[in-house]
Amino acid sequence: GGKTRKHQGIHQSGGKKGKLKKGYKYSGKKLKNGKAEIIKIKIKRN
Repeated sequence: GGKTRKHQGIHQSGGKKGKLKKGYKYSGKKLKNGKAEIIKIKIKRN
């Protein structure tokens, strides 16, 4: 249960609701509000 976290890196609806979008990952750090930090992956283009 619980609400889906509002974040541009998290799917807000559909089958992947609550899951990270492609190109985002958890940094492993906790934010001041207790949530895990989500960071955008920088894609290296050759």
